[in-house]
Amino acid sequence: MTLTLGVVIRISVDRLCFGSEGSRATYQSIPMVKGIDHSVVVNLPARPYSRSLLPSDEESRRGRVAFVGVLEPRKGIDVLMKSWPSVEQSCPEAVLTIVGDGPMSREVEQWSAKNPRSRNFVGRLPHSQVSSLVGGSALLVAPSVRAGRWREQIGLPILEALSVGATVVTSDETALATWLAAQGHSVLPAGELSTELAGEILDRLKQPLTSDKVIASLPEVAGRVAADKWMNQGRQLHSEGSTENQSRNGN
Repeated sequence: MTLTLGVVIRISVDRLCFGSEGSRATYQSIPMVKGIDHSVVVNLPARPYSRSLLPSDEESRRGRVAFVGVLEPRKGIDVLMKSWPSVEQSCPEAVLTIVGDGPMSREVEQWSAKNPRSRNFVGRLPHSQVSSLVGGSALLVAPSVRAGRWREQIGLPILEALSVGATVVTSDETALATWLAAQGHSVLPAGELSTELAGEILDRLKQPLTSDKVIASLPEVAGRVAADKWMNQGRQLHSEGSTENQSRNGN
């Protein structure tokens, strides 16, 4: 099956632009794909052009943690709920806000009601409100785990957190894991989340990255824009080459 897929991709695709090193590794594991001309342009948001666009200062973010995503085990919400009581015990001022809906919505609602002072479940929100909420948090926790063939790719909540200067605590199952770790965010092995997540959250609440440092790590041009430019350059070169060959054949 994978060989057939590789043959189809090789025949129909001239160039590939991957959004992360993780996605390149995944797709190049397919037979015949590795030899296709390719580039990696990390799919990151563009750096905000004005510091005033960031929604909160460092002090107002202190102790605030956000989870945004579908409420299901593969997104790690169950691991987060099991880990959070340890955070509450060691850091009573910490507040976790959970945004999203899904199969575990009822369970999350009941769990949050047990300690509403430090557990805030708000359900699904419009994007504008999600951005403001994440921007008002010191940390975004995104503890995804692999489920069958599914693996977290870029993760839109992670991109949202980066664009507002929040520190990310995630697993090595996101395709951005290598880049995040290099920039000072927290990346835990997925197999260690149940034992290490609470401690990592506590450590990062004490020493989150400054929003200025997070923002400075972002490119001036969004990754999607840069990738599109690279792909178009390839199409232009291919088109020019085809025209030249046609001209030579015509002569």
